Amino acid sequence: MKQDILDSTNDSESRGSESSARWSREALEQWLVERLTTELKVKRNEIDVEAHLATYNLDSLTAITLVGELEGLLNRSLSPSLFYEHATIKDLSRFLASGKAA
Repeated sequence: MKQDILDSTNDSESRGSESSARWSREALEQWLVERLTTELKVKRNEIDVEAHLATYNLDSLTAITLVGELEGLLNRSLSPSLFYEHATIKDLSRFLASGKAA
């Protein structure tokens, strides 16, 4: 599964000596759904990318853990309250794909 997600990212762009992959909104959405199903111990069909994230009762420890994983994945700093600043998985993945600062 992880390789499928990596394969769906765009080619890496080099900036000086730094190289980072730019993830598509769809790939990020898929990653988020996969991680939430694992962390929340729910089935894939129980995750709706357009449902409010509060629906899933995501605790702060899990949210912070996922933010840390995303920072490593995207090679950029993100707000610790990222999951509380975006209403849905779709909104969050759109924001992350945009590359905007958190």
